[in-house]
Parts: sequence; C-alpha cells; structure tokens
Amino acid sequence: MQKPDIDEVERSNGLMIAKLAKIAEALDCPVADFFDVEANAMNETAALLASWHAISDADARRKVLTYIRAVAREGSPATPPGGDL
Repeated sequence: MQKPDIDEVERSNGLMIAKLAKIAEALDCPVADFFDVEANAMNETAALLASWHAISDADARRKVLTYIRAVAREGSPATPPGGDL
C-alpha cells in the first residue's frame, strides 16, 4: 500500500474546509453545525429546501415565499398572506 503524500492530503483538506466555510457562510451558520449530530436547524433547512424544490407551481412558490418573508419580519402570522397556501 502506497503512503499518501502529506502535502496532497493537507491541500485536499484545506479545499474541503474552504468549501464548507463558503456553504456555512451562505447558510449563515457555523461550520461546526455540519458535524453536530444535534444540529436540528440544518435538518430543518434541508427539509425546507427539499420542500421548496418540490413546489412546481410558480404562484404557489410566490405565496410560500411571501409567507416566509412575513414570518421572518414579524414573527408567526396566524394566516398566510392570501388566506391559504
């Protein structure tokens, strides 16, 4: 078995860390969340994105986005804008 080149391993690890840092920055979370088994927020984010991509109707997507923005601004409104989703 050939011994791995230490410099290559360090470069590869550095690239992975840099990519994780960019993803974490885009998601506004610490890199540690990717490794924390209890990182429920990351699971919720993944579920939200999967659900978003499952919505094929453009009007429904606009309603969902409007609702999410309202919740983010004001807290949890009792009724989504437009009355329903």
